[in-house]
Amino acid sequence: MRPHARAWAAGAAAACAALAIAGCDFDQQLLDCARAERCLIDAGVPTPRFPRNGAGLGSPSANLPTVAWAPTRPYFAWEFDGDDTWHFRIQLNRCAPGESFDQCPFTGSTSEPKPDSAATTFQYDADLQMDSRYLWRVRACDSKLAGKPCGPWSVARYFDVGRPEAMPNDLAGRGRGDLVVAGADGGNLGAPEKVYLYSGSNTAPAFWKELVVGPPTGVTASYSVVVAGAGDLNGDGYSDLAVGYQPNTIAGPERTPVDVYLGGPQGPDSTTRIHLQERLDDFGAALGRAGDVNGDGLSDLVVCQQLQRRALLFFGRLSGPMDSPEGDAQLVLPNADLSKASCAFAALADVDSDGFDDIAVGMASQLLVFHGHQGGGAWTDAVELPAPSGASGFGSSMAGGDFNGDGHGDLVAAGGDGKAYLYLGNPQWFTTGLPPAPVAFNVPSGVVAAVGDMNGDGLSDLAAGGGSTGRVQIFLGKSGGAPAAGAILQDGSLQDFGITFAGVGDVTDDNFEDLAVGSTSGVIVYRGGANDAELGMLTDPIIPRAGSVQFGLGVAPGH
Repeated sequence: MRPHARAWAAGAAAACAALAIAGCDFDQQLLDCARAERCLIDAGVPTPRFPRNGAGLGSPSANLPTVAWAPTRPYFAWEFDGDDTWHFRIQLNRCAPGESFDQCPFTGSTSEPKPDSAATTFQYDADLQMDSRYLWRVRACDSKLAGKPCGPWSVARYFDVGRPEAMPNDLAGRGRGDLVVAGADGGNLGAPEKVYLYSGSNTAPAFWKELVVGPPTGVTASYSVVVAGAGDLNGDGYSDLAVGYQPNTIAGPERTPVDVYLGGPQGPDSTTRIHLQERLDDFGAALGRAGDVNGDGLSDLVVCQQLQRRALLFFGRLSGPMDSPEGDAQLVLPNADLSKASCAFAALADVDSDGFDDIAVGMASQLLVFHGHQGGGAWTDAVELPAPSGASGFGSSMAGGDFNGDGHGDLVAAGGDGKAYLYLGNPQWFTTGLPPAPVAFNVPSGVVAAVGDMNGDGLSDLAAGGGSTGRVQIFLGKSGGAPAAGAILQDGSLQDFGITFAGVGDVTDDNFEDLAVGSTSGVIVYRGGANDAELGMLTDPIIPRAGSVQFGLGVAPGH
C-alpha cells in the first residue's frame, strides 16, 4: 500500500492509536471516517474542464438531438494525473436566486456517491433546477483503501442552468480557449491573407497553424481582416470563427463577403468554410457572436451592414449558418446617422431571464437593445437607450456580461465623454419598455470590450481604453455599483499598443479567462488570476510570425 497522510476529525483515530487501547479497531475508525468524508488523504487535485467557469448550459427551449446532454442534465469533465485506482466524486451546490458566486458557499463537505469510477467524465443523471446557478467541484478518492477516503477538493467552478451559452474560442474542443490573431498587408489588393491560430497552454499560447483567408471575388482594393469568435454555430461542441473583410480605401462600391470557419478536432480550415455571399455597405466590418438569441441552443452570428442602418442575424443550424440575402433576421436602427461611420453590438446573455439571449446594436446617434425571440424578419421588439447628457459618442462601443453577478445580462456602453454607462438587467426590461437608469463610471478614452471573468469571482469584467491612448485598463465587476477600476496596461515597445483588445477565454489553461491586447507589432496576453493585485502583471507576449504585416491588428474576441 502506498503511503498516505491521513487526518481524522476530532482526533478519534489518532487518540485510539496513541493510547493503544485494547480492542480499538483502527481500520474501522478509518472506514467510518472515510464514509463520513471527514478524512483527508494525500492525493492529487483534479482540474475541472467542463462546464467551464461561467458557462450557460442552454435555453429552456433548446432541443438538440445531436448533443449528449440537456440544459438540466449537464455533462462534466475533468483532468487528473493518476491511475485507475482513483475514483471520483462530485459536489453540486445550488445558489439562491440573485446570489453572486462569492455569496454561495458549499453548505456541506459530503459529495455525491457518483460517478464513483475511474472515468474523468460524467453525465449527470438527475434534472437540475431551471434558471439557477450551480457551483461544482470534484475530488479523487482511493478505491483501494477502506471506505474509499478522498483527497482535497478541486477549485469550485460555476455554471447557469437555463441561460443560453457563452463560449470562448475553443476551436478544437480541448477545453481551453484558442487565440486568433490577424494582421493587414496594405498592398494585398484583394489577394488572400493569413490568420494565425494559437492553441491554449498553461505555459503560454503556442503557435498552432496558419489559416489562409480572403475574399475569392469582389474585392479589388487592399483590405484588413476582421476576426471574431462566433460561439458554437452548429452545436458540435467546437467554437467557430467568423472572418470579415474591411476595405482600407474607398475605390467605388466594394462588395465584401463573410466567411465562417467551423471548428473541429483539427480546428478550422478551408474544408470547413461556409461562405456568406458578397454584399455592399460595409458588410462584415463588424461581426461576431450574438449569443443564442432565438433560444434553440445554438449560437447565432451578427453581421453589421452600416449603410443599410441594420445588423443581420444568421441563426445557428446543425449544418452551420445558412446564406440568405436578408439573413434570418434584421435588427434595424432607422434613425442612425449615416454621416458618422460606426457600428457596434454586444451579446448580452439574457437580460430578462426568459431563456433567450438579447443583443444591443448601436450606430451613431441610436442604440437599441433587441429582445431575443424565435422567428425571423425585421425584429421590432426593442428598447431604445437615449444618450446621456454630454455623451456625444454614446454606443460607439459596448460590452455585455453579468457585471454584478445576479444572473441577468447587463450592458456597458461607452459614452465618448470619459465615461461608460452600466445598464443592469432585470425581468422588467422589455415588459415596461423603459430602460433602467444607467450607472455612470469613469473610463479611459477609447472603447470598451468584454473580457469574461478574469478573477474567477463569478462576475463579468471589462476593459477600456486603446485607440490612440496607448493604454488599456481592466475594470472588475462587483455585486454593487459600477465595475471597479483595476490595473492599467501599457507597453511602449509595441507600436499602436491597444489598437485592439478583447477577452479571449482561457488561453493560458489555468481556469481564469484572459485578455489579449494587440498592436501593429505583436500581441500580449494578460493572464487572469484570483489575486486582483496581480492582474496585468502576468503576461505572455506573442511574437509576430515571420512574413506577417501589422501582426496584432486584430484579435478574435470570444465574448
